[in-house]
Amino acid sequence: MTMKRTWTFALLAAALTVTVASSSLVLGKGKPPKDDPPPPDPPPVTYQITWVEVPGNSGNYVRGINNAGVAVGRTNNADATIYYAFRYSIGGGMDNLNSEIDPNSGWDLTEARGINDSGQIVGVGWINGEERAFRYRPAGSDDGVSPAVNTVDDLGKLDPSHVYCQANAINNSGEVCGYSIDAFGLSHAFYYSDASGLIEIAAGADATAGDINNTGQVVGKSRSDNTAFRYSPATQFLETFESPDGNQISTSAGGINDSGQFVGGTQFSAPKGKNKEDKRAFRYTDGLQSEFENLGAGQGSSGVDINSSGDVVILEGFLGFVYLEQHSALVNLDDAVTGPEAADWLSALNKDPRYINDSGQITGHVSFGYGLGGRGFILTPIPASP
Repeated sequence: MTMKRTWTFALLAAALTVTVASSSLVLGKGKPPKDDPPPPDPPPVTYQITWVEVPGNSGNYVRGINNAGVAVGRTNNADATIYYAFRYSIGGGMDNLNSEIDPNSGWDLTEARGINDSGQIVGVGWINGEERAFRYRPAGSDDGVSPAVNTVDDLGKLDPSHVYCQANAINNSGEVCGYSIDAFGLSHAFYYSDASGLIEIAAGADATAGDINNTGQVVGKSRSDNTAFRYSPATQFLETFESPDGNQISTSAGGINDSGQFVGGTQFSAPKGKNKEDKRAFRYTDGLQSEFENLGAGQGSSGVDINSSGDVVILEGFLGFVYLEQHSALVNLDDAVTGPEAADWLSALNKDPRYINDSGQITGHVSFGYGLGGRGFILTPIPASP
């Protein structure tokens, strides 16, 4: 039985302060300043971009990435009638997962969403006319029950009446989280292990589970009460989180690291005199919520992933940011992507970074306009010269 408790975030008095250098001149009494202001400091880290795509395909979306730099996702053909799950590594190229499994298995793996350090992959695919959550285990993967051949596990459904099931993330023990959709279109968040099978968490709520860490903790969002949650299978406690600000509309959690830090976004009602709602990215650590504000795009922000160092990937409007814990610096990725492919990055209308590994590599996709599909990417950090 899952036990539930609710926490109210305690806000840090001085959360995350970002200093932005400006090159604008300040005029006074008609006289020019004696000295030009110093140029902005360069970002502490720049990124080399690697595009992940199949030539001719209209949709290429990179999802998770493990600590070896191996990424997964999905691609589809020009008219979006054929989809398949892929694995990609820089230097190794792209592999269609369907080409690595028994052609008589009955599986059509359409999207990969998470990968662990043993190369096990989870996502969604078709089998027996249903869309089901899968776990792909390559031969020799170190999970204690290493298969002799590449194997696809059907994770099942929470209820026989459910019409769809998707796995979103997998940890190094092979535990999985995701969601299952019932006949009424409501989502049911789940945790999976080989010992327990599928377990519904946030029972009775319209909920999704987005990430799982190596201790088995799962984070996600309950849409029925508009709160973020963290579930611990060892204790079967479901903790829900909300902001102490009275005008909160909803809170969601995106990613979690092995220390239990997690990130997300809180939606607030429109401030007095404004007609636009306010959404703020946050990082939660040991009872304290640190908010990221005024990122520069002028739109609501949300934290989407966090690594073991506490680095956070943030979305704000159509821009992507990363908060680098070591440097206490918030970096606009538009200022940090370098190299010959940077022009393509800057020309994209929408940047959608989603995942970060412990080496600081970031994955996601960009789009260049409505209906033009996506172009997947891996950003690899290049440390600044001393």
